[in-house]
Amino acid sequence: MRASSNGQAARPVFTDLDQARQQLMFELENLKEGESPAPYVEKQLKAIVGLELAVERVEAKAKLSQNRSEADRVGVVAGLRSEGGPAEAAVAAQMDSAR
Repeated sequence: MRASSNGQAARPVFTDLDQARQQLMFELENLKEGESPAPYVEKQLKAIVGLELAVERVEAKAKLSQNRSEADRVGVVAGLRSEGGPAEAAVAAQMDSAR
């Protein structure tokens, strides 16, 4: 793990988060998009400590409704296929093969 208190290194992540905050403020308080004041941005960047983690291993389980009834699984597969997207079709195929 590496920690950095360099505000400039955190700027890209802060920019993404600030855009989400701006959108919320725009909706709630009519703040114009893209209008975070520079002093606010600089103050926030000074307070950020970024962490960079090196992932060495990922362990995961595919939860494909194996613990559900056959009728539930058939319904889920049909629903996924009706969505029509490639990701949904891939999950439906995986669910079929997991039976």
